[in-house]
Order: sequence, then structure tokens, then C-alpha cells
Amino acid sequence: MYELSFTAYSKVLLHAAKYPTAAVGGLLLGTQASGTQTVVVSDAIPLFHQTALVPSIEAGLQQADIYAQLVGSKVVGFYSANESLANKSVSPLAAKIASKISDNFEGRGLLLLLDPSKASEEGAALSSILQPYVSQNGTWAPAGQRSSLKVDARGEKIRSLLVPKVYGALNDFDNHLDNIELDWIENAAVTKLIADSA
Repeated sequence: MYELSFTAYSKVLLHAAKYPTAAVGGLLLGTQASGTQTVVVSDAIPLFHQTALVPSIEAGLQQADIYAQLVGSKVVGFYSANESLANKSVSPLAAKIASKISDNFEGRGLLLLLDPSKASEEGAALSSILQPYVSQNGTWAPAGQRSSLKVDARGEKIRSLLVPKVYGALNDFDNHLDNIELDWIENAAVTKLIADSA
């Protein structure tokens, strides 16, 4: 079982909203709940929004891993949104990154694939656009009942944050490479806006 906090959920959706016509990807930070099999995803770190290069991904992963250790978390998963809304498959790059993360997290890593077309379905909850995948025999497959995803009940409040002022303030590692002064790991300004809206 995986539980996604409001902060992590919000950052994932804000990253995809900021770059609606680009492939985006980022890291999921969390911990395993004491005495259970539940992985609690507490935060998300946006990684890229354009053609990802292996050296920049590796550098971003290393920095995020150091940060996770400092705050008592681990990198527990990866999220991805494809460039085309019609593409609902896990990209080879997302699968490779998620597999590396899963290997470092005792094979329990999570891959979230965003499918924005689900949000337009009549009566659908916004959380339905997150499709959880788990590693099974070396490939990524949709999570079954045993590995389901629970999104924080406040999840629908994200709608008030899906405005240019908020998602425009979110930075990923690509933005940081263009301007090293940008906060891409904590995204403190956006994190505060998320906390204030909850």
C-alpha cells in the first residue's frame, strides 16, 4: 500500500500543469510506516521537463538522495507524465529510473504515471489521473489491490492551486541548471502555498 501526502500530490500535479506539452518527471520521497508494509510518500522533487540527459538525471538523483537522507526520508519512487496525452504507457526512461530507485528501496519502489485524460471524465476525482505501477519480474505493471494508492483526502483542494501564479513558481532540476539560484529540491515558496491551502 502507498499513501500519497497532499504536498507530494500537489507538487506532482503542479509540475505537470507548468509543462502541459512536455514530458515531466520527478522523484517521490517517503518512508515505510513503522510495523507495516505501507510506504508513505511525503514529498515530491521535480526533476525534468525536457529531453532528459543521463548526466543531469544522475546529478539530480544524487542531490535529491542527499537531501532525503538529511530530512530522514528515502527516494521511494518516480513520477512521470508523457509529452502526448494519447501516450498512456510507461516510457523506457521512466521505467529505467524507477527500476534504479526500486532496487535501492528493497524492490518496493513506486512509479506514478499521470494520465490527464482521466480528469475530464464525468464525476472523476482529480486523483484518478495518477496511475500507480509496481515492479513485477523486472517490468512495470499497473498496481493491483495489494499495492493500491491512497491519496490524502484533501486532494481535491489542489484545484485552487492550479493557477499560473502557483505552478509558475515551481522549479525542477532543469530550471536549476539554467539558474543555480532557483530552489528545486524544497520548492519552499510553493510548499508554503500548498500548506496554506490545506
